[in-house]
Amino acid sequence: MWIIFLTVIAVPILEVLLLIEASERFGAMNIFSLSILTAFVGIILTRREGRQVLFQVRKDTGRGILPAESLMHGILIFIGGVLLIIPGFITDAMGLMLLIPLARSWVANQLKQSLQKSMRSGKFQVRTFTQDPHGGFHAHGATFTDFGPRFEEKEIREAQVIDIETKRLERLQSSSSEPTDHPDL
Repeated sequence: MWIIFLTVIAVPILEVLLLIEASERFGAMNIFSLSILTAFVGIILTRREGRQVLFQVRKDTGRGILPAESLMHGILIFIGGVLLIIPGFITDAMGLMLLIPLARSWVANQLKQSLQKSMRSGKFQVRTFTQDPHGGFHAHGATFTDFGPRFEEKEIREAQVIDIETKRLERLQSSSSEPTDHPDL
């Protein structure tokens, strides 16, 4: 809960106070120019790092490996780019940290450990919503533990199973161009 407070309330207040203080010391035009410069640097670094991650995702999927690590880095790069575009010193520092590969790896590892801890304690939940034909919505979800997902009780309905047999038909090769009189073709 305190993370939401910091992100929504405290960080913007600190950003405004720092921008006012820096504008008084170094001039408003210099601080404005610095904000524009960091936004452009953020865009350039995000594109460069994003391309490297996209290349890694393609490489992983080409080898049949789930690109979870690469996708995590891609999300962090996107967040870093957005933080660099937002004017302010704190967001610029956090954004730059997410665009540096070594620091980004550390953040990704911390997030991974936190997610695993939440899953082990049963605090991690996934919820999905579906709509029925009559316009109503139904929630479905799972809570994760050490033993894998623990799904909520579902409604069990009787259903009729339709069993079919398949038959593979192969075309016979004939030496002439005339069609064959084969009953299965």
